[in-house]
Amino acid sequence: MKNTLIILVILTFSSCTKKIDLNGDWKASVLVVNNSDIREVPNFPITYFKSDNYVIYFESIYKYEIDNDSIAFYYGDNPTELKYKMGIDIVDDDNIIFYYDREIIDSTNSKIIIPYHSKWYRIK
Repeated sequence: MKNTLIILVILTFSSCTKKIDLNGDWKASVLVVNNSDIREVPNFPITYFKSDNYVIYFESIYKYEIDNDSIAFYYGDNPTELKYKMGIDIVDDDNIIFYYDREIIDSTNSKIIIPYHSKWYRIK
């Protein structure tokens, strides 16, 4: 009985992981810079997630993989070479958030890391 209960608990927790079918067209709605500066993003191109784990992101083709709370984009012609790795929050079936950092060099040649996140919705 104890073993059966343990197996049921494990199956329950493993089935509760957040999964989403990203296939389809996605549009960015908001860009947040440095966790405070909210900007509308009408000029972001549509992102297209395909069923074969390919994505067209900013008009380039990548292979993507999701691992827990991160998404990695690999070059389409060289699927072992990483281009982007971002955090991903799957809000619901039609809304996701990408988290990433930008590194810039200021006038004193110091590196500054600025956190960004962008909110995306599925185009129906």
